Amino acid sequence: MRSLPLPLRTQAILFIVSWGIMAFGQPAWFGWLGLVGAVIGLALFWRVLLCHEPWRRRLLIAISWYAVITAVHFSWASSHPYTYIYGVTAGFCLLGGLQFGLFCLLITPERLKQPFFVLLGAAVWTLCEWSRLFFMSGYTWNPFGLLLTGSIYPLQTASLWGIFGLTFWVTAVNLLVLRTWLYPSSWMAKGALASMVLFPYLFGVAHIAYHESANLRQGPPRTLTAVLVQPYSPVENQGAFSTPERAVSYVLGQWQHILQLAARYRGEKVDMVVLPEYMVPFGTYWTVYPLQAVKNLFVATLGPDSLSTLPDLEAPDAQPIDTPSGKGWYVSNAYLAQAVANAFHAGVVVGLQDDDEMDDGSINVYSAAFHFCPGGAERCRYEKQVLVPMGEYIPFSLVRDLAARYGILASFTPGAGAKVFKCDETPFGISICYEETFGHLMRENRSLGADLLVNVTNDGWYPNSRLSQQHFDHARARTVEMGIPLIRSANTGVTGAIDSLGRVVAVLEKEQAPLIDGPGAIKVEVPLYHYSTLYTHLGDGLAVVLSLLIIGLAFKKWA
Repeated sequence: MRSLPLPLRTQAILFIVSWGIMAFGQPAWFGWLGLVGAVIGLALFWRVLLCHEPWRRRLLIAISWYAVITAVHFSWASSHPYTYIYGVTAGFCLLGGLQFGLFCLLITPERLKQPFFVLLGAAVWTLCEWSRLFFMSGYTWNPFGLLLTGSIYPLQTASLWGIFGLTFWVTAVNLLVLRTWLYPSSWMAKGALASMVLFPYLFGVAHIAYHESANLRQGPPRTLTAVLVQPYSPVENQGAFSTPERAVSYVLGQWQHILQLAARYRGEKVDMVVLPEYMVPFGTYWTVYPLQAVKNLFVATLGPDSLSTLPDLEAPDAQPIDTPSGKGWYVSNAYLAQAVANAFHAGVVVGLQDDDEMDDGSINVYSAAFHFCPGGAERCRYEKQVLVPMGEYIPFSLVRDLAARYGILASFTPGAGAKVFKCDETPFGISICYEETFGHLMRENRSLGADLLVNVTNDGWYPNSRLSQQHFDHARARTVEMGIPLIRSANTGVTGAIDSLGRVVAVLEKEQAPLIDGPGAIKVEVPLYHYSTLYTHLGDGLAVVLSLLIIGLAFKKWA
């Protein structure tokens, strides 16, 4: 290719400005900067790249630029207590940089002269981002489409074709800006660019206005009242105890802390109490807590009348055990969760570890979430489908020795699929931790009839970082894609609720907790208005099939 040179000073300025826009133009940093990046952030960098003719130099520049941007997006990883995370982060940054660098080799002055290349480039990069879903457990963080979520209006276009559709738009607009910059354009071409830039905003205004009107036409708005608890339990303290008795005492202390946070809402109308992922250690049905200690705990936190709400002593929640001081009743996490459901007369969603014994004698261990109904009328379990590499499963045999150094000796079993439960006649689906960053997984809940998403999360492995906010930003995109509201309880934030148009209903740190990671509980009235979206019916298929068709046409055109 021939180069299109610029003065070195101009190149340096464009390089730094484009890097700053794309590195910090995320909703977790500066949402307004992301809206700028969605139009010109990539175009500025590609203009620098076109100054260099040797392909190896261009590849190295693009890899470095994108890898360092990814490192900024992953800066939350530095707060992890285990040092192996630096190697994992570096690997992700370099792989992402390599993918982006290879893509950038396609962008040449000759190809940019062809108007069709704008669509072709957008199609190729959209498939690049989509392909990440199939690497290990799947990589979903910070696609280009997330730049548009810094404003509620362009976010609404996710209801058409999801986050990867937004990526297609961002890439196409930046390529069109670059083409208009380099080559003289007619007023029609400039008008087309202006129309593309404005479309998400105009669509968003109309979309919100239409659904606000539709909600009013339905009569009095339906809501679900939820108490969301954020305990702020230090994850590194779980599992290292000198005696079993100290472990049990510690976990009972965690239960006491949780009940103290939620106690203020007892006696009020509550439909659901949500507690975070892996809220306490021990399996769901391990009968390790002395019954008398549990009674003392409920009296101390919820008052003497709470004893009448304790469940019956029945297996598998409770069993008598012989001890040196005689036989006594011992109860489990399931017993305590059921007691909370009875005391608040509300459904309880809680993340716990559970296991099943298989026919061949093996044990499947799950990171699970349960729904306990008051009175024990119903109890349902959802098993986490997307497991965290190195944390919840060991992806490659060659890293097992490394994992063993950090106490990771076995893997969880992934769940088989989405499940939908009911609370006060509202069907809802559950996701655990970063599963909610996968649009196609959350769409399974919608396909099964869910009108609400409930997420339980523990981002406590990365304290005082931007991970919590980035995680929450992805959750907002899911609500618009599916047209349903979402509530979430996190161990260390963000705990809150989002309506079906991606608008934040309430979050804990703005109500009671001084910090996003602080302990607290919040009562939210979640609007249950929901609507059907194009993404609900077609999923990522619309963006993917469109991209494949464009690539197919390109082969036919230029073969």
